[in-house]
Amino acid sequence: MKKLIHKIILIGLASLLCLTGLCSCSDESINVSVFDSGISTKVEAATGMTVAEVLGVAEIMLGSKDRVEPPEQSVVAANSSVTVKRYAQVEVTYSDETKTVEMVGGRVKDAVQEAGYNPEDGLKTNIDESAFLKNGMKIKLFKGTVVNLTIDGKTSDVVTEAVTVKDFLDEQKITLGDEDEINFEPEDRIEDGMKLVIKRVSYKEETKKESIEFSKKEKYDESLDDGERKITQKGENGEKEVVYKVKYIDGKETGREKLSEKILKAPVDEITSYGSSDGESSSSADDDNDDRDEDSSNESSYSYDDEESDDNEAYVQPQREEQSRQQSSYVEPEPEPEPEQQGGKTVISKQRVDDCDGSGHGYFIITYSDGSVEYEDY
Repeated sequence: MKKLIHKIILIGLASLLCLTGLCSCSDESINVSVFDSGISTKVEAATGMTVAEVLGVAEIMLGSKDRVEPPEQSVVAANSSVTVKRYAQVEVTYSDETKTVEMVGGRVKDAVQEAGYNPEDGLKTNIDESAFLKNGMKIKLFKGTVVNLTIDGKTSDVVTEAVTVKDFLDEQKITLGDEDEINFEPEDRIEDGMKLVIKRVSYKEETKKESIEFSKKEKYDESLDDGERKITQKGENGEKEVVYKVKYIDGKETGREKLSEKILKAPVDEITSYGSSDGESSSSADDDNDDRDEDSSNESSYSYDDEESDDNEAYVQPQREEQSRQQSSYVEPEPEPEPEQQGGKTVISKQRVDDCDGSGHGYFIITYSDGSVEYEDY
């Protein structure tokens, strides 16, 4: 209520000045900056206003012992500034001794000096030395060291009286987990400026399904022409289930280790069949041999004269009969059976897959000519 009444009085006073002609250029406004304990406020004021009126517009109240520069009755100018200095009564304590200090517009370091202590003595304060004083503030002084502490991903300077790293952790109420990492040993001594880094470490098991890529293989097919190729078995990826141990530092993944894996679906090889010129060449050679045999036979049949036909015929006939017997006794050799036939099927490929647990066990992926696939443990 007092604040509102004060504001109404100021507005009424400004209006009265304008009515009596003391307020010139009343239609113009100016900007004024007000600084109060480190806080800056921009105020839009009328030309000719005093510092007190500007503070009223900004709703900044002064205590009985507070001070302002320039004085309250000064008329503000455009783009000028007003500084408020607050009164504060604070306590400064060192060891078992406490001193009371009264200051207007001071900071923590000013109060320490006012209490008779020299910052060059290596004394530290529990409050930032550059902070503005506030009424009732309690400032504590002590001799200590500054530790640059990084924990949970955040870094700050900590003033401590601890002697060892263990003492520091106890002082700061920091508890280390079994997996947490620290860059110093507990018995190491605290030194000024020490950079102490604590990493929060955790592990989790993660199960993922991953694809197994199929292999590509080729197979000879005698039924195909020379240069002819075609895919006779379509490849298909397999699938496996993998368990990982994942490491996290301060909540971020930093690495993973494979613990185990299990085949859920074995991959199927892609098989491309192809023809060869061997069969064609062999067939042509046989035809040429047949032609030569026929020519030779014809020459033998007509190698004798008509006059001596009886004798020659008696001589040649056995030769032709012997040739006939030789030809009739020729038996084409049986083709060698392809290896590992089962029920008329031919083994195309036999792929070995080892288990990843180091047991020495695994399985074979056996692919047959009819496209079927079997799995055999070993």
